[in-house]
Amino acid sequence: LAGFLEQHHEAVLAENEPIIQQACENALQHAQAQHVRVFGQIDEDRVNVNVEDDGIGFLLEPETQLAHALANNHFGLVSMFERCKLIGADINIATQPGAGTQVLVRWEATRS
Repeated sequence: LAGFLEQHHEAVLAENEPIIQQACENALQHAQAQHVRVFGQIDEDRVNVNVEDDGIGFLLEPETQLAHALANNHFGLVSMFERCKLIGADINIATQPGAGTQVLVRWEATRS
């Protein structure tokens, strides 16, 4: 199990970096955010990353996040979903107009 975790941790951490970068770029370029907060937790069997901003937010239906991103040419968001899929992580984007955005990425090791 130790080898499994070591191998997967490298991939998970490598894919999280561009996800964080994209979330920060979106906050600064599109959301007119004044503040961006990045925090998380890395344990042996899980990685949680949270990126929050105080920007203008946008309308995104929770049940159709990926479809909405594709239909509206939000390719940065699409890349975040795809990177999460590659590593088996879950991504949740909570936002609404006038309320900022929160991006949460969660990965947990599973034995396979």
